Amino acid sequence: MAVSLRAATKNVIKDKDFLSKYFVLVILSFIVGLTFFASYAKNYALLIPSSALAMIASIIMCGYDFKYMGVLIQDKDANLPEWDNWGTLLTTGLKFFGAIFLLAFAIIAVTLAAAILAGLTSIFSKTVALALLIAIGIINIIICICLLMATPALIYNFIDTDYNLLSVFNFKKLCGYLSINYFSAYFIGLFIAVIISIFASATTIRAEYVLLYIIPLLIAPFVRMINDNLLIQAYTANKNSEKGSFAKLALYFILFAVMGLIWIITCFYLGKFA
Repeated sequence: MAVSLRAATKNVIKDKDFLSKYFVLVILSFIVGLTFFASYAKNYALLIPSSALAMIASIIMCGYDFKYMGVLIQDKDANLPEWDNWGTLLTTGLKFFGAIFLLAFAIIAVTLAAAILAGLTSIFSKTVALALLIAIGIINIIICICLLMATPALIYNFIDTDYNLLSVFNFKKLCGYLSINYFSAYFIGLFIAVIISIFASATTIRAEYVLLYIIPLLIAPFVRMINDNLLIQAYTANKNSEKGSFAKLALYFILFAVMGLIWIITCFYLGKFA
């Protein structure tokens, strides 16, 4: 089974109740976007409550993603799930955020320990300390790229282990998800996300363009649902296909890394004009 953007798109919109379900996603998307508008308007009194609401909305949307992917695993032609059991959506989303926090905390702890070691080493040799700091920086960049690349694998393992927080540390199983289909699905999803992010960042350059930021907020939920479909297509295909040659996997990894760096650099560069 090949990963198909067309099939993923058709699968999302075929639901006769698509508009009503999508409307809820758009409302949540706009709640997430409130932080941007509060910041842009320099209304700092609203920044804290809008940030809190944005976090809750993000967690609920994350829980809905997992609910949708769960039904897609059972039936690849399943419709968007109903908006019910909001408590379960919130709990599932919180678990995944908690799992990511644990992983990030572990990485930060190791980085701090290495930085402290470099500081202690500077007492004896500043050259060695500088080399250690440079090595830490390079390693952190590699780790960030690898974490971006491994995000779908984290999601797969999270689903397979029934939302176990410690599933993110099962690196052997995470590597087992890697395949041509895996990188194909993720590369398509990332490419779309890059285009939307660049457009959203560009709208902050001039004041008269700021209302265009609404467009990404309208589109983003649709992209999420398509991406959910693509990831489950890859997940399903991964169980019944060859892993692919090392050369092809390496090529996809390089393309992914380049696309990720373009995304980060472009958003940072455009953000300086905000």
